[in-house]
Amino acid sequence: MEDEAAVAEAAPHVDAAEDDAAAAPSSSSSSAALPAAQPAPSSTDAAGVTAAAEEAGPKRVIVHLQAAGDAPLLKRSTFKVAATEKFAYVIGFLRRQLHVDGVCVYCNRAFAPSPDALMGDLLKAFGHSGMLALNYSLTPAWG
Repeated sequence: MEDEAAVAEAAPHVDAAEDDAAAAPSSSSSSAALPAAQPAPSSTDAAGVTAAAEEAGPKRVIVHLQAAGDAPLLKRSTFKVAATEKFAYVIGFLRRQLHVDGVCVYCNRAFAPSPDALMGDLLKAFGHSGMLALNYSLTPAWG
């Protein structure tokens, strides 16, 4: 019985030591991992979100050109344009195809985007069904 009492006294002490030993590495490893892990994910997240946004965006924009008013029809009405091209590229393309000096190009029959606007940005903001609808005319048609 004395042996059982000695084991009983030693057992709680050993259990407490094991609990302290078990708790110490996990708390020290978690506290050591948190400071190192916190800055890395935040900087990685910022770069990761930017990289993901670039990968998620289309590389090419499908443009559907529709004539308005007295503008002549194009043989093909659907074209693909690089997402990094500016809207001025589409205006120049239409001028060459129609053999005219000036052409008015509108987005969604509503407004004329800035010539500096990127085609990828216009698709994200005003595109539908994966296409960007542009209307063109030889004279001003919409506001």
